[in-house]
Amino acid sequence: MSKPLNPSMFKKRLADFTAPEKKIADDQPEFKHSLSGDYEMWRVARFLFAEVLRFKILDQPMEKINWAIPFEYKSQYKCYISHEKFGFRIYLRAPTEDEATQVAKEIEKVLYETLMSLRPLLEQYATEALAKGEVIVENKYSELYEVYAYFKKQTLRRRRKIQKPVSKNTFHKPFYDAMKQHKYYEGATYIAFFSLLEHLSILFLGFKDIPSRSEIEKFAKKKWHEKFKLIFDITEPAMLKTYESLFGIAAYQRNQSAHGYPKTTFEFYLEGARHKIPVALTEKHIMLRWGNQETNFASMDSFLKLLRRNKTTRNVFEYIHSGLNVSFFKDSLAENDAINIFTKNDLNGYLEHQQMMSDNMGNMDW
Repeated sequence: MSKPLNPSMFKKRLADFTAPEKKIADDQPEFKHSLSGDYEMWRVARFLFAEVLRFKILDQPMEKINWAIPFEYKSQYKCYISHEKFGFRIYLRAPTEDEATQVAKEIEKVLYETLMSLRPLLEQYATEALAKGEVIVENKYSELYEVYAYFKKQTLRRRRKIQKPVSKNTFHKPFYDAMKQHKYYEGATYIAFFSLLEHLSILFLGFKDIPSRSEIEKFAKKKWHEKFKLIFDITEPAMLKTYESLFGIAAYQRNQSAHGYPKTTFEFYLEGARHKIPVALTEKHIMLRWGNQETNFASMDSFLKLLRRNKTTRNVFEYIHSGLNVSFFKDSLAENDAINIFTKNDLNGYLEHQQMMSDNMGNMDW
């Protein structure tokens, strides 16, 4: 268990921040200062004012404002900090704009340094939340798919270029450059696809009522093929065929790019062929490094198509494809499980409602 928050550890840094009173006049002009830096870090500012300083928080006081916190600085400046649709801001009353800017930057620096000192405590909170399964996994499917599609497109473009008829006049450096680029992009395509597959496995876990769902950290550390067999039903012929294809691609294409050639590949000399034969070293056996780029890409694409049409995965994949995040909180799991048995109309209505609520939250439309 983490130690309870000790406000005194941070209050010294924040000694110049006091709860608002009516001693400071409101007749001075108000100036606005936008906070710079990590957006995610400034989200924690509310925690700082609520749990350390115990100031009053104005949650959703109006549309486009998530929260606002009034305070006084150095018993001289009337201020408030707010989380708004387009960022985090400090509003401050001062005689001149120059003075307001200087003071606002000073406040920003103090808050930044205090927030940075909170990191060990927040990381401890995160560790405990993960152990309890009380996490939300951000859905990065679309982003990771676009990375995979980009590298695949560049690979195929370079392949067409090097497959054009070559003459003495064209067999020069640009041709060799295209060959190298083709190799680099192909390797990146495999790495991007298996990154996407690993992410899909984590997202699908939220909808799979298995023991691993309560052991997210343990599940995340498993190898991709271990995750695959827990999440997808490889007793189905189509899924098994896909798994075997992907296992081969991972062994002789992805692994050598991601883990280094010496560790996963080697060659032996075959007398009858009078040549070296490349093989891939997997955990359980040795596999010939035979493969066809076109076939490999088709296998990877067919897996994503299979998720869309397979009765055991299509509803969850449709949810993931919508871009909504996946909650592992206990009160969300029953709802997650119900998605698997939704009719198409029920699923469409559910996703439309969830996306509307998500958009309203993002737009701060209360």
